[in-house]
Amino acid sequence: MLSVLLGAYLRAAVLLLLLWSGLTVFRGRGYASASLTRGSRWLLLFSLLVSLVPLHALIFPQAFPRPPIQVFTAAGGGAAAEVTVPLLSAFPAQRVPARWVLLPAALALSGLLGVVSWVVLSYWRLWGIVEGATLIRRLGRVELRRGGAASFSAALLGRSVIVLAEDAVDPWVVTLHELTHHRRRDPQFAWLMVGLTALYCWHPAAWGLRRQLAELDEFSVDDVIRDRLGARRYGLALLHAAEIAPGAALARGMARRSLLYRRIEMLSQPRRVKSAVSLTILGALGLSAAAWAAGNLADDRRLTTSEVTALADNIDGVEVVVTPMVVDTLNRLIGRQAGRDFLRRGLAHRADYGPLVDDALDVYGLPAALAAVPLTESGYTNLGAPDIHNGPSLAPGIPGRGLWMFIPETARAYGLAVDAENGVDERLDPIAETDAAMRLLSDLYDAFNDWPLALAGYNQGASHVRQAIVDGGTRDAWALQEQGQLNHYLSHVAACMIVLESPSLVE
Repeated sequence: MLSVLLGAYLRAAVLLLLLWSGLTVFRGRGYASASLTRGSRWLLLFSLLVSLVPLHALIFPQAFPRPPIQVFTAAGGGAAAEVTVPLLSAFPAQRVPARWVLLPAALALSGLLGVVSWVVLSYWRLWGIVEGATLIRRLGRVELRRGGAASFSAALLGRSVIVLAEDAVDPWVVTLHELTHHRRRDPQFAWLMVGLTALYCWHPAAWGLRRQLAELDEFSVDDVIRDRLGARRYGLALLHAAEIAPGAALARGMARRSLLYRRIEMLSQPRRVKSAVSLTILGALGLSAAAWAAGNLADDRRLTTSEVTALADNIDGVEVVVTPMVVDTLNRLIGRQAGRDFLRRGLAHRADYGPLVDDALDVYGLPAALAAVPLTESGYTNLGAPDIHNGPSLAPGIPGRGLWMFIPETARAYGLAVDAENGVDERLDPIAETDAAMRLLSDLYDAFNDWPLALAGYNQGASHVRQAIVDGGTRDAWALQEQGQLNHYLSHVAACMIVLESPSLVE
């Protein structure tokens, strides 16, 4: 649970940076302040929601990174020529080292404590100022009070308050200004920004976004008040407010002289109105893309080598050597949303095809652990069937079809008819393809007398495995994989074997 929250925390940090950058670009481009303010608020709320929901999994349900592709031999016996395949892995998945997570976790914890203390202290201070002011009257649900050095509007628990400065020269203008803030829910939104800034006290984007949104609030209200009172009267009221409290940190952006000048200058300029629809659309797309890109910053599960070894000891018939690559692959599969979703779907689909595969393995006298091969290859989905196209796979190499992902050359070599012109493809016949897979696996084991080498041959071909043995100087398939002589297929099959033995890992 902690790592889930950490992932959301980090995703939100990325989105805050994106929103801050986008708002900085769009400001000064002629967008009306009110439209820009509304668009920015909605985008901020949307980004916070995206950080909690794995939106990337909804938009890209099959977006799971594949390991690098090397070569693939068409026929299992090595009779066919090898086909070199370019490196197609655009998103090589790397597990985040545990030490890299400690600093974000510490920042998140300190930020959480900071939120509580900061909000409580801010509320207590504001409540003291409000209670020290004299109640004049009520304007609907808003309390109008007078007292203090500066005028401001505030939202307390169950209360909406306007406090007028003790020596305010034009109370009507000030009251109208602060009432407009209440109608726009600015005081309530200000509390959200207080909490967000406290939570991300280390993040420059949080501070910058808070300042920009506060300024936009003022510009938006200025637009409204100018229409009712005129630029001259309203501008004089702003100048007077700055004069009576020159050193006070006023509630709505009067503390900095540069902002005061910009506000008064804006009052005398022609109104420039542009729709913020384009900002909203572009921002939403950008936030969605950023959420997808940042979706796997933190892992939910972290198994140690000893824990993986204990799980691997339960696998019968195939020796699984727990190398760093196997541990890394298993953690990526069970620790990330995309990997868990793939495995959960595969385990659910195994209810349809599992009995067929298990019976065939038993008939041919092959290890039951080889049931992990179709889980790796197709997620126990008959890929290529009319209702399912281009489904996910963990296996590198030329994409095939069916449960076992045969390519055409290998399928024909083992008696499966593949005739695209006549619409014949027996790779989509689960019974026929499973029988062919049993014969291919049996041939590979006869060739190598070793299941890890046979599994490597299933993906990369027997001739490539033979050459890897010569180049690597060993028949240890796990060592050859660590050397880079073999691709990552073997570690993916091993991870799926462990998941089949312990499905609770993905619950």
